[in-house]
Amino acid sequence: MIADFTRLTKSPPPQGLAYTMISRATSRKGIKLVNFNMKDIKVNKYASEEMTRMRTESILNSTNLLIEKNPGNLTVGHVNIRSLSKHACDLQVDRSIQCLDVLCLSETHIQHLRTNHSLTHYEAFDKQTKHGLAIYVSKKEKCSVLQVPSSDVCQALAVTVESLQILVVALYHPPATSNFLHQFKELLNKLENRRTAYIILGDFNLDPNSVNFVDLLKDYNLTNIIHHPTHVNGNTLDLILTKDKQLDGHTYPVPYTDHHVVWTSMDRTRQL
Repeated sequence: MIADFTRLTKSPPPQGLAYTMISRATSRKGIKLVNFNMKDIKVNKYASEEMTRMRTESILNSTNLLIEKNPGNLTVGHVNIRSLSKHACDLQVDRSIQCLDVLCLSETHIQHLRTNHSLTHYEAFDKQTKHGLAIYVSKKEKCSVLQVPSSDVCQALAVTVESLQILVVALYHPPATSNFLHQFKELLNKLENRRTAYIILGDFNLDPNSVNFVDLLKDYNLTNIIHHPTHVNGNTLDLILTKDKQLDGHTYPVPYTDHHVVWTSMDRTRQL
């Protein structure tokens, strides 16, 4: 390929033309530059400004927040983070995530939270499970950890949020494991014995419409409020289970994990 720079010597030199010519080459091999002069190369001002913007601004730094923030509500959500060490910085700049009062994470792939896993304005709680669980609670909320049944098949972590007197449970069920429903039932029995409102958010890795799962939820008057795909492959794996029939479930995709965020918002003034 021969790139003739003669046209660039005219005044004023065309902006961006040098890039246009050279970009046609598929490799450096065989490129011949004719009448090349570095001073004749002029960068397009607007293209340069756009490149700077893309390098400095985050896609997550959006003014169109995907999670509605209402001070009168308690907003809770969950996402399978696929390694907290890799994506703590993504959570830190995701303004929609920061609208959550309680954020549940599954598959953190860590055993202990460290300083680099912290999120501004949140208190963090974690569970030493095979795949890792964590719950981040806004420092504006008073909360405490509750010990609940947890196993390799049904991994669970729970915190009580005092402002709404509700127990928020983060759950992870690894795929291709057996006996989950039995162990999940043990967890539900523990929660029922407390006679306190609770909500369960997590990656269940099962068909939410399977007969056995639906029947189990009916036995405990629970409803799944997530009805849209929560994974890039189109499956609904991440669920929110509640007894409150008035709650709406929402999802939105994020660029740093193959799971979608699932979330809901609860009125603090209404009795659950």
